[in-house]
Formats: sequence, C-alpha cells, structure tokens
Amino acid sequence: MIKRIVGALLRRVFGRRAVPLHLAVYDPATHRAVPLQMDIYDPATQVVVPTGMSIYDADVFGRYDLASQVIVPKSEGERRTGNLDVLMEQAQRYRRHGRIQPDSERYAQTLPFLVAGSGVLLDACTPRPRDDVRDCAERLGYTYRAADLNGDGQRVDKQDLTNMTYPDASVAAVLSVDTLEHIPQWKVAVTEIYRVLQDEGLFVVHVPCYYFDKSVSEPIREGVDPWDHVVYFSARDLMAALDLAGFVVLRAVMNLDYGAVVLMAVKCVSIKQAST
Repeated sequence: MIKRIVGALLRRVFGRRAVPLHLAVYDPATHRAVPLQMDIYDPATQVVVPTGMSIYDADVFGRYDLASQVIVPKSEGERRTGNLDVLMEQAQRYRRHGRIQPDSERYAQTLPFLVAGSGVLLDACTPRPRDDVRDCAERLGYTYRAADLNGDGQRVDKQDLTNMTYPDASVAAVLSVDTLEHIPQWKVAVTEIYRVLQDEGLFVVHVPCYYFDKSVSEPIREGVDPWDHVVYFSARDLMAALDLAGFVVLRAVMNLDYGAVVLMAVKCVSIKQAST
C-alpha cells in the first residue's frame, strides 16, 4: 500500500517515467534517525534514493543518502528557490540528455587558475604525472614536482599529504586535483598544504562535489563508493575548511552539471590577521 502511494507521488513529480523506488526496512543502528512508527520510511517526509541517484526534487522530498545512510529531512533551506543543491539536480538531469555539454576534464578546469611565479609547484597527489601539467607549470616559471602516497621516490616524491616532509614555507604553489576526497583526515591535509606554502603561495584544488549548499560534507562508509572516495564533499564545507586553515579564498567555480568544485586560494598572513 505504502509503495503504491509513493509511486503515485513520484509519477506526479517526475511523470510516467519515474525511477523505480525500493523501500527498505528501517534499521536504527545504521540509519541514525529518530525511530519511526513503522518498519519502512515515511513517504510523507522521507524517500529512499535509488542507487546512482543522489537527490530527488528537494521541493517535494527530503533526501536519503545511500552512501552515508543518513536520512536528511526537508528544511526551509532546501525548499527555497535558487538553492544550489536543487540547481545541481536540474543541471545533472539536463547533462544526461541535453545538447550543450561543457568540458568537464579536471585539469582543463584547474590549470587556468595557475599564475606566473617561481619556486616549486607541487602537484599533490599524483602517481602518474602528466606532461601537459609539467609543461604548463614550467612555462609559468615554476619547478614542477609531483608527490603521492605511493610515489617511487624518484619521478614522484613519496609523501603523505597529512604529514609532509617538506619544510615550512618551501613551496610556491600547490595543485591538488581529485585527491582530498580520498583522505579521511582531509582537513589535516589542508592545514599541511598551508604550512608548506610560502606567504602569498597559491593553492588550486579540484574535488568531486555532491553538495553545494549543504553546510557539511558526508562521510562515506568503507567499500560503498566505486572510486574509493571517503567523503562526499560539500562546497561550503571545503571553503570553510580553507578559511579556517588561514587561506584567503579568491575564486570558487561550482560545476553543477557534473558535480565538482574548483577553488583558488592564497596564503596571505597579513590579510587574515587584519580580519581577526
């Protein structure tokens, strides 16, 4: 009966081609929500998101995130017009079938944020350095250096981004492309990047982003994500972490259509001191 009711609601929202809904047994040990008065989710306020879909229409439903198994209730913030997470759902729905397909190649998104400089540019972390990235860094005047947890110690420095061996203020720029989402202590990595950067050092970071307006990121249970991500990033959460670490965030590009954010930040001690 409940399943028929929810199916009817979905057809009203999405039309006849509604995504099949699979109701699940409520388990308070894993779902971390106030126990319901029934053994399935309440279709009036909650919904189970099918595998591969991160959000329903937030104007109608709350969200159930399969990755973290947290029931996310509806809120005024999620219902308001212009909410970035609602816009993301629309953009990604368009991208699946639309004619206009903006470039989503990750280095194409990040390299334009590098500016001319000198000193070491750290590509952190990558076990397989790309020649085009090295060429771009060297054209801009940097000495290119790649680092990775599994580096060979020769072509690629062997470095743990949460505990790097580089001295304080020894790096002119850091490029981090699709790395932080693999690090459980990613906020520690942000503070380490800040430590090794020189004053007015540049930090350009690209991460896959599952939320934009949500104030916090979501941890991912081990073995759930096919790319071994450990966090579903919120753009706001990442920007807040950079701010707290001491960075001045200069630019934020939110790629709603494929779920990624690019941040350009600078370490500038004098500006942060003047702001406190």
